[in-house]
Amino acid sequence: MQILSSIGTKSETNEDVILRTLLDGHCRAILGVTTGNPSTASAISLACNMPLSTVYRRLKTLRALKFLHVSCTLRPDGKKLLLFQNRLVGIDISWNDAKLQISTNFSSVM
Repeated sequence: MQILSSIGTKSETNEDVILRTLLDGHCRAILGVTTGNPSTASAISLACNMPLSTVYRRLKTLRALKFLHVSCTLRPDGKKLLLFQNRLVGIDISWNDAKLQISTNFSSVM
């Protein structure tokens, strides 16, 4: 099963995409900032000292993996306000029969 072709190549497995994402320092920084505290993309950008375009690219990947909960509210001026919160609680990685297996544990953030 492939995650989304937009975040990985056709030959990448889910495990490949998850490992690549976890190795990415920007993705880990975003997960750290959004743990327990929902944040906007702009707030994440400031907290991580990262360009907003980079934040949005990483948010796309993290959302596709379901690592983030996203809530949407309307501001008084009618514009959408998206808040991102880390759902990832743990990851178990094992090597069985010459195959990498990854299981993810998520919180029930809502």
